Amino acid sequence: MEVKSIHRMLKIADLFTLTSAFLFGMGLFLLLINEYFSVAIIIIIVAIFDLLDGIVARAMRQQNEFGMFLDGFTDILCFAVLPALFVFKVFMDTSYISVFCLALFIMSNVLRQSRIALKPKDILGPTNTAFSFFIVFFYLSGFQIGIIAWQVLFIIMSILFLSDIKYPNHREIEQTIWKRKYIFILIIILAAFLIYFNLAYHAIWIFILLYIFVSPFVKRFC
Repeated sequence: MEVKSIHRMLKIADLFTLTSAFLFGMGLFLLLINEYFSVAIIIIIVAIFDLLDGIVARAMRQQNEFGMFLDGFTDILCFAVLPALFVFKVFMDTSYISVFCLALFIMSNVLRQSRIALKPKDILGPTNTAFSFFIVFFYLSGFQIGIIAWQVLFIIMSILFLSDIKYPNHREIEQTIWKRKYIFILIIILAAFLIYFNLAYHAIWIFILLYIFVSPFVKRFC
């Protein structure tokens, strides 16, 4: 089988993915010099680029096997390795238990991305992008929880990543909210309360937790 040159395989959409890989490298070295805020911003930018590469690929009809593999591999780096190292440096200790929990988290992400590569349309388990957002906005909020809480959270997330729990996509979430008006009203009230008391960052990570732990069951019980 003929092996194509890399420049012939790359599409415009892949440039967003490659930029994310480059930013991962920057974030890695910035972590070493304790530039935590800069790393948090990098994770946000990478998440935006992760959204853009898919949009551009579909719009320009550039979806291909190489791009999907590149995107999946970059997702592991940007939304598993970098966030895990970020939490390790900012929130956790250097105990073997902490190291085990974070290593388990990375391994579960590798398995999850491998499953996505086989069935990209099935959303099983929460997205690692959402959990990365949770970590970033939790840090920006200044809120603190204990090391044991972080260890437990990473173990739970590792289990969820490997689970067969079907998570709703954004269209399903929107339909459920509009169908059940009280959910929409509760969200507005909670958001207004948090923003009024200057807790916008808290609002974001709380909503992400609701997505991770509540959204799979909303459609079932509503």
